[in-house]
Amino acid sequence: MKTILPWMFKFIFTLRKIKKIQEPVEDYLKKFTSNQSLIDIIAQHFFQKTPASFALSYFSLYLDYHYPKGGTASLIKKLEDYILENGGIIKTGVTIQSLQPEEKYVLDTEGNRFDYSNLVWAGDLKQMYNIIPVEKLIDKKLVAKITEKRTLLKELNAGDSVFTVYLSVNENKEYFEKICTGHFFYTPDKRGLNAVDKTNLELFMKAEMTEKENVELKNKLKQYLEDYFRLNTFEIAIPALRDADLAPEGKVGLVVSLLYDYRLAKKIDDFGWTPEIKQLLEQISIQILDESIFPNLKNKVFGCFSSSPLTIEKMTGNTEGGITGWAFTNPVMPAVSSMLGIAKSVETPLPSIFQAGQWTYSPAGLPISILTGKLASDNVLKMKR
Repeated sequence: MKTILPWMFKFIFTLRKIKKIQEPVEDYLKKFTSNQSLIDIIAQHFFQKTPASFALSYFSLYLDYHYPKGGTASLIKKLEDYILENGGIIKTGVTIQSLQPEEKYVLDTEGNRFDYSNLVWAGDLKQMYNIIPVEKLIDKKLVAKITEKRTLLKELNAGDSVFTVYLSVNENKEYFEKICTGHFFYTPDKRGLNAVDKTNLELFMKAEMTEKENVELKNKLKQYLEDYFRLNTFEIAIPALRDADLAPEGKVGLVVSLLYDYRLAKKIDDFGWTPEIKQLLEQISIQILDESIFPNLKNKVFGCFSSSPLTIEKMTGNTEGGITGWAFTNPVMPAVSSMLGIAKSVETPLPSIFQAGQWTYSPAGLPISILTGKLASDNVLKMKR
């Protein structure tokens, strides 16, 4: 009576306020200022057309994050231990290549068959529908539902992905503690992304494969990328500032990320320029931080590697290397986007199959992925009773 009931009224009132500011954050901010650079600095580290309610609340939300001892990987280790201790089996290094919803089994890339009574699909949603052999199904209504889903999802894009640089640095933790926290956003140039000339980008995106030996085209792309990085906003994590045991004395690890378009990364890869461009972007990232927030950083770096949207796609199978589900720029949102409807977000048109993860609800992220996993497992337990 003293805790839950008052909270429920506050929650309902908050939901009403959220519904009123669902327009893209860039459009919402234009109601208050015509200063495009100011709008950029506030909003440019969010995905395109992110709802204002989500974007503006994030500045407070991310400060409430709790980090486990041993880093976020310890969450995975604890989950792994729990599954194995309770008789579960974990198979890695394989992909599910076929799903038979009528006979209730899946096949992996090694030819192994796994029968199920209930299934929770926590992977890429396009993949789930694409691997169903509809020509072998008997139920025509089910075939129609699957075909409808495939058609809907086929042309939809994932939200922007990220380019991430991982740095190992010869420096004491105290150096960084005097400058920043363990997780923060940093915009090195107050002009914002509106100041980036996109001419070179447009030129490259229109280029044909016959241009891949064009040195001038590559140099123009490099110039665009340097401008894009210099005027962008970095999200920087320094895990050892949260847990000192994550780095030895006198050494610190930095994780430096910024939004990066999958289509651009894919085209660069098609041209065969990925290794060279990735090395360039690593150098640019270090140089920007060296010239601004962390002076002399480049002389202290002893280890460096990076990942792109293509890395994420290859390692996880997620469409376009997506890290927060569906893009807000899609003509339709194929996932539940109302908090009051989140319980239904895990349902699918497939018998005894539930979905969970970033493609299930929008806006998505790790907390939503965990929550939908809990909701999906609750549904499975109900089915067993």
